[in-house]
This record gives sequence, C-alpha cells and structure tokens, in this order.
Amino acid sequence: MKFFEKILETVIGFVNLRATEYIEMELEELEHLFALITLGFLAGYPLIPISTSLKLLPYLEKEIYLMFNRIEYLDDQLGIIGFDIE
Repeated sequence: MKFFEKILETVIGFVNLRATEYIEMELEELEHLFALITLGFLAGYPLIPISTSLKLLPYLEKEIYLMFNRIEYLDDQLGIIGFDIE
C-alpha cells in the first residue's frame, strides 16, 4: 500500500511542477504581448495611441532592459564571416 501511495505522491509532484512551468511560460508570453501592444508603434503596429503607450512605459522596465541587453550582445554572423575572409 505504501508503494502505491509513494507512486501517487511522485506523479502528483510531477504534475504540479509541469503546471507551474506552464503558468510561468504563459506569464512570459503575456509580458511579450503586452510589450508588443505598448511599443508596437516602433515596429509599425500602432495598436494603441502613443500617449497611452507612454503612460504604460514604466510597467515595461523589465522588457526594455531585456531588449537593450539582447541588442547589445547581438552579432552579425555573416558580417563577421565576410570580414574574416581576406
């Protein structure tokens, strides 16, 4: 009997872990969607007025930091290959 209880406890633990991962992934995707809606005018998608976007800008601090961090470490791989060939 204890064996089956242990198996059930393990399965419930796995299910809870996966559910938490799915919720975290969903939250991350919603943050990206919020950033796209708010800063969409920069990419040519004017979804909301710019004044509203500027009011919502403080809530995008994490996304803006992430965006600038990715831009800073972004490399042009084809440019590097073309430059190395001499």
